[in-house]
Amino acid sequence: MNNRQIYLCENDLEGIFTAVYEAWSGKHPHSQVEIRTREPDNLEFFCEYHQVAKDEEKYRKVDHTIRRKLGEKVYEEICYAAAASEEEKGTAIYQTLVEGLGRTRPNPYVMQNLRNPYIRTVARLYQKVWYEYHHMLGFLRFREVEGDRLVAEIHPDSDLLLLLAPHFSSRFPGENWMILDTGRKTALLHVKDGGIQLKKNVVLSSRYDRTCHQKGEYEELWEEFFHSISIKERENPRLQKQMLPLKYRDCMVEFQN
Repeated sequence: MNNRQIYLCENDLEGIFTAVYEAWSGKHPHSQVEIRTREPDNLEFFCEYHQVAKDEEKYRKVDHTIRRKLGEKVYEEICYAAAASEEEKGTAIYQTLVEGLGRTRPNPYVMQNLRNPYIRTVARLYQKVWYEYHHMLGFLRFREVEGDRLVAEIHPDSDLLLLLAPHFSSRFPGENWMILDTGRKTALLHVKDGGIQLKKNVVLSSRYDRTCHQKGEYEELWEEFFHSISIKERENPRLQKQMLPLKYRDCMVEFQN
């Protein structure tokens, strides 16, 4: 009887791809491999646990292989699935790659095989994250802080910061801005006409809290627009909740008052 091989990695794309590399290199039966992004509360019988530290070279090898052999569409779906909050994502991604790469030849149409439960899981997670990502593009709001900085706070179910980076970098290349994921305590930082970087374990000072409560030009513009297009006789709170879920509103300046 083969023990299950459980690879424990960090909960991000680089961590998962590094675990994929390590698990594949381990030469274990693919059916016995699991990739998890959380430490177990209790160790299970008949399992071997492998701690995986992130490795940029291994991550890039997996990244390059997926793009070259399976194509950009499959790569996109896997990246979005990796941003999901569900614990099952790591194993589903690994087994999907086994199906796409582990046969006699690569299968760029692997995501069409929805009879496979792992591929179904990746497709479901991709769709869930994709919808949340596009909601966030419309609902994210920046505040002015100290006159020359823009700050937005979000608390999505999925880990969206790196997915949001290309869009807002092209929208605001000449601004200093930060998008803060308050739940994960991570921040995406952009320097005016410069680069972008992801910061983890972000702790905000009380000075930040004070300045964020002061209204700036962006907040006033949003509030003015919101009230100017409102027609009192046509207000429909029930429909508004369907089109704009309540969970997004505490991050939107037009709903702060």
